[in-house]
Amino acid sequence: MEFLEEEEEEDEEEEEEEEEEEEEEEEEEEEEVEEIDEEEEDGIEEKEIEEEEIEEGEDEEEEEEIEEEEEEEKRRRRK
Repeated sequence: MEFLEEEEEEDEEEEEEEEEEEEEEEEEEEEEVEEIDEEEEDGIEEKEIEEEEIEEGEDEEEEEEIEEEEEEEKRRRRK
């Protein structure tokens, strides 16, 4: 009888340990997924910033071209 109770206790302890290990593994997996998500978000943000900088640069270039064209037009009119 006592032997059976000890066996049951051991089985319960083993089950608890297995459950704890599974929970730890799940937590680790969730952390990895979160890290990947964060890295992806950072990458997306970086791309958006780069795109904005490119657009701003293009806008500045366009403005400069327009200003140059206007100056050339003024010079032509003066002649």
